[in-house]
Amino acid sequence: VARYGVSIANIRLENRPPDFVDLYMDITVHDIRQLAQLLAGLRASAHVLAAERNERKT
Repeated sequence: VARYGVSIANIRLENRPPDFVDLYMDITVHDIRQLAQLLAGLRASAHVLAAERNERKT
């Protein structure tokens, strides 16, 4: 995440059996391009099964 210059505001983990974990991050990005680059990088990782945007309503 740091490689893309993204700031992490909050992290939440949820365990799922048997050997998986869901990781939720609230992040701050400069623009949609930075978000797209981050998501593409995460999705390209062999350790990540899925990465998606979940826009929180405030």
